[in-house]
Amino acid sequence: MLGAGLGWSTTRLDGIRVDRRRGLIYLPGGWTTLMVSLSVFAAKYALAVTAALRPQWHAAIATADVAVSGLSAGYFLARFGRMLIWYTRSSEVDLAIAGLPR
Repeated sequence: MLGAGLGWSTTRLDGIRVDRRRGLIYLPGGWTTLMVSLSVFAAKYALAVTAALRPQWHAAIATADVAVSGLSAGYFLARFGRMLIWYTRSSEVDLAIAGLPR
């Protein structure tokens, strides 16, 4: 639930453009997705290294691993859900003439 709340609240929709006729979506890049992905990778890597070095901590590491996975899954599912809702309610733009970068 924490991941879903973060994903919902940090998703920016202001730069997204939709061209349903051509089946195109313009989604500008941002630092948020990169930072979240790198944070999940770093956390999972640290947990794997700790599991290799301290096998006696297996139960605690497994619990933390599940928590990191749940947090990231909730984040990205909520982000996708918010974009999907926006997509269904947004007005259409002709991306061929909108002057958006390719």
